[in-house]
Amino acid sequence: MYKILLFVLFIFSFTVLQAGSWVECADEGDFCNFQGKKRVAYGQGLKWTYKNYSDGVACSYKKFTPDNAPDLLDLTANLNKCKYFNPWDKCADEGRFCRFAGTRQVAFGAHGNWLVKKFTGGVHCSSQQFGRIDFNPTKINSCIILGPDQSFVNK
Repeated sequence: MYKILLFVLFIFSFTVLQAGSWVECADEGDFCNFQGKKRVAYGQGLKWTYKNYSDGVACSYKKFTPDNAPDLLDLTANLNKCKYFNPWDKCADEGRFCRFAGTRQVAFGAHGNWLVKKFTGGVHCSSQQFGRIDFNPTKINSCIILGPDQSFVNK
């Protein structure tokens, strides 16, 4: 019992400290669509298996290597889902202050159009801070920050 409790506490602390969030992208049998390389989870409830994919993946048991954990998933329910990890967190809406500790990469924009720069301690979320370029002048932009100890590769 003691070992199980420690395992649960370890998993909980890892989840709380990890920046970013999981984005649900498909139900069983559908296509999980994303761009670039992502860590993708397949399962339901507390039963998940993980694998890295590029530019999307079919949300199916066959794609997530049954040898990994054959007893992990409930295959009869057909309620499994796919989700991918997004290391970016929303920090502020346009016109507000995006506050954080240390130096972080911050992106300004919306709907897949982002300008990325490094800032320390925070930044006013505006096009002026990102070179006065606004890809989305008719849309409300926001600032998102990359979690600590993550790197951003501009393709």
